[in-house]
Amino acid sequence: MEKDITVYVCSNCNRPSYEVASGTDMAETSYGGGHLVSEGYSWTGSECCQAEVFDIPESIYKYEWPSDALEYDIITLAEYAEIIAELEEELE
Repeated sequence: MEKDITVYVCSNCNRPSYEVASGTDMAETSYGGGHLVSEGYSWTGSECCQAEVFDIPESIYKYEWPSDALEYDIITLAEYAEIIAELEEELE
C-alpha cells in the first residue's frame, strides 16, 4: 500500500502545499499621536495568504476540492473526470 502524502491547505483560500511556510514581515503600527512604528512579526502557515493551514491526506483533498486539485496539478484531467463521475454517481 502506498503511503498517502500530506497536503497542507490554506484555511483562507484552500490552496494546497506540500510544506508549511514561515517568514518574517514588517508592519507599520500607530499607537496614537500620529507616529508610526515599524514592527516585525513572524508567521507560520500558508505562503499564499500567510494564514493558518490544516493538513489532509492527498487522497481526500482531491475528492474534497477536485477543481483546485486539477488547477494545482495534483490530479490530471482524466482523474478529474473520474472523480466528478464518481461524485455525481453518489448523488443519484
